[in-house]
Order: sequence, then C-alpha cells, then structure tokens
Amino acid sequence: MNRRLWLIACLLAACTGIMAGNGTDNRPLPIPTTDKSGIATLRLQLLGNAQDIQKQEIIYGQDGVFRAINRRPDRARTDSSGCLTVSCHVPGLVPASLRIVSKGFFRVKCFVAPGDTTVVRLDMRELSRRKADNGRRSDSIVAHISGPLSKVAEELTDWREHVEDAVPEASADSMAKMNVADYVAYARAQAEHSIAAWNALPLSRATRELAAIDTKILMLYKISHAWMELEQARMKKKVPMDDNYRQLVTDSIRACTAQMDELRLLNDRRAWLSEYYTQTLHICDDSDMVHILGTDSGPYFDCIKADKLHVQFSQMKPLDDEGRALAASLPDSYREMVEHENAMLLRKIEAERKNSEYHVNETDSTAAVISLESITARYRGKALLIDFWGTWCGSCLLANSQMKPVKEELKDKDIVYIYIAEEKSPLGAWRNMIPGMGGEHYRLTRKQWSGLQRQAGLPGNSAPCYIIVDRKGTVRKAFQGFNSAGMMKRELLKALGE
Repeated sequence: MNRRLWLIACLLAACTGIMAGNGTDNRPLPIPTTDKSGIATLRLQLLGNAQDIQKQEIIYGQDGVFRAINRRPDRARTDSSGCLTVSCHVPGLVPASLRIVSKGFFRVKCFVAPGDTTVVRLDMRELSRRKADNGRRSDSIVAHISGPLSKVAEELTDWREHVEDAVPEASADSMAKMNVADYVAYARAQAEHSIAAWNALPLSRATRELAAIDTKILMLYKISHAWMELEQARMKKKVPMDDNYRQLVTDSIRACTAQMDELRLLNDRRAWLSEYYTQTLHICDDSDMVHILGTDSGPYFDCIKADKLHVQFSQMKPLDDEGRALAASLPDSYREMVEHENAMLLRKIEAERKNSEYHVNETDSTAAVISLESITARYRGKALLIDFWGTWCGSCLLANSQMKPVKEELKDKDIVYIYIAEEKSPLGAWRNMIPGMGGEHYRLTRKQWSGLQRQAGLPGNSAPCYIIVDRKGTVRKAFQGFNSAGMMKRELLKALGE
C-alpha cells in the first residue's frame, strides 16, 4: 500500500476514533419517506417537585403540512403526576412541539411518526435552575427524549436558547432606518451567526444539518415578512411613511426573495423536518417557484397541493371532483391524510347539522340597503352580538372558536348571536360552517353587508367586525377586529344590564 495513503487512512481512523470517543454521531439527517400515514403518540412526563409538575398547561401539536389552521393551538393540562398523552394522525415523520406555559413558555422540539411513540421527560428542576441563572448550562440536560430522531430532538431543545442568545439583535433605532436591502443583509448576518453557533457545539451531524436548514428557512420567512418588522419599527420611532410604503416594501421583498438560492432548499424533502417549513409554503407565487426551481414537481409542490386541500377543509369544504383529482396526484401518505381528513369533515358536518341550534334568515337580495333596525328589532328584549364574518376569513374563524367557551358559559342568558356573511363566502362552504356556529345567520349581498356596517360607524369592508346591542335595541359598541373572549363577555354582560 502506498505509504502516503496508509498515513491518510491512519489519520482518518484516529479522527473517527476521537469522534466516537466523544460521543459524536456522524450519521446524516435522514430523508423522510412518504409511503404511509398513521397515528403517532406523544407522551410528556414532567420531573421535579410536586408544585412544579401538577396540572401544568401544555400547548402541543405537530408542525407538518397538516397543521391546525384557523383555530387555537391544542392545549391540555398534565395530570396530578405531571403526565400527558396525546395522539395525532400524521403523514410520516414530522416535527412536533410542546410548549410548557409555566417557566416562560419553554419549548421542546421533537419528532413523531406513524405507529411510533415519542416520550419526552422534562426536568423541571434543571429548567427552573436555568431560568434563575440566566440560561447558564450545567452537565444536565432539560429534555430526555425517546422516539424518532431522539438525539437530534434532545440536542436542538437543549441548545436552542444558548444559540438564540448568541445571535445579535438590531436595535429599534437601527431597524427603523433600514430599507429592504439593509434588512436582507441583516437577516443573512443573523443566519450566519446562528449556523456558526450551532457548528461550534459538540453536536451530532444530523443536528447540525437540521439546525442549518431551520436557520435558512427561518431567514426566508423573516425576509418575506420584513415589511411587518420594518413598519412596526418605523411607527415606534415615529419615522414618517407615505401611503404606498407597505406596497413598495412588499414589492421589493418579493424581488429580493426570488433571487435567493435558499429557495431551492424548499424542494428538498429533508426540509420537511424543519418546524418553520410550512410558514414558507407561499413565500413566492407558484409560477415564480416553478421558474426559480426549474420544475413543477417535487416535495415543495406536493406540500402546496396538500396545504391547499387542508385549507379548504378548515373552511368546511369537503372534496369535490377537482379536489379528489388533486389528492390522487399526491404521495401515498399525503393522499391518505387528505382522505382521512375529508372523512372526518363529512362526519362533523352531518353531526353538527343534527345537533346544533341555528337558524337561517331569508332576506330580500334585490334590496339595495337593509337597515340595522330591521334586524335588531326581531330580537328586542335581548342582548345581541352581531358578527360580520366570512368563510374565507381566518381571523373570523379563530375568533369564533375562542368564543365557544364564553357562549357555553352564558348560554342561560338572554343573548342572541347574529352572524352576517356576504356573497364572497361561497354558499356551499357557508352552509357547512353555520351549523357548528349556532345562532342566527344572514347571507347578504356585498352592498347590503357594507351598508349595515356603515350604519354602525364601521368601515364597511372589513371582517371580523362586531356590534353589541342592548335589550332596548341601542348600539352599545361597534368595533373592528377581535380583541379577546374576555372582553366580549364583559361587554355582553353590560348590554344585559349586569
């Protein structure tokens, strides 16, 4: 054997031995498969003092394409021993997260897969110690995780805050002075700092690879939403902005984003393991992505198709012929998920039609204007919450889900809930949604809908908007946007005179 090659081989063997001795795992990040969907189980056990583990509130969910849309995140409380078990239907190996509401919303990153059980044992003593000591680490780790990609999950969870603290943040003053090009450079510098910080740690190869993917995808998301951060910074520092500022910034961001090499990462199936992946699904128009990626197929486009169908399900639209054709073009696991969700939706629609108390009110569709008085007079003697909403309005649907506990709490009160949609809400989706909402329902023309809003001093073109009317038919409050369920409850009780 050539002596030089022999020396190189010995050096490589020695390096491999050192890495193995340090416990470094050199296996690459696996590529998720798309061959089956199924039920994944996620178990949490809090370890520590009794007062730290009893009845803790947990926010949880899987972060894949079939995520919760237009509703609050799933929440639950651990039992008296600090344990919680949940399950969900997933289209393969996907990222999941657990947020412990106490201790400052500590977040655990993990992974779930069909037929597997992921177990997270969270050391509340170590978590409390770190919080009290400004995040300073000890030899102990916070989360002990078993299940798919357990080592990657443990390392990402344990080192996340350390890395985040190592990445410099721009001041409000400097942010207010940035243009789009400045912000793109800033976001890139942050990503480089983050990747360097991860690479400096004694982590497995798969963790470093996923940390780099996470960082790049998060950078894409931040840049695509830069107008929000730039606008808020300018408003906070009272920097003048003309009426066209947002549109100009948005156009500039779109042009910058379309030139970023990191977009190609979105068509790499490993990127599905990033918790930020779904936030970048519509970062560019589909036609632009075809041009950028040089193809109209691959993991990114599969997710776009699945996401489109999932959004329709959130709007109570079962599969039609077009939807079934789209589902048939998906990988097996995604097609199975679509069929599973469609079956669940059909059962939900049928059950709500049988059990819900709701009433559809007919109106004159030829009338140019409908008076607010003509509607409120029908319910004189009761307090009214009039909700201007749309099947297309995610904020409306989220607000409606947050109001359900309040409506249940006040169900014995003299309150009528009136929901007013307009013709932009497709008739089929509207009919499927309203049984689950209960109350009195109206579907008006666009002009009628706008006119009713303006009679109460509202913009006339916004959703959600609300009007609260007292027992005498007097408008007590009219406002745009959902504040909180608690505020709604207080205002309704005032309208009742309580």
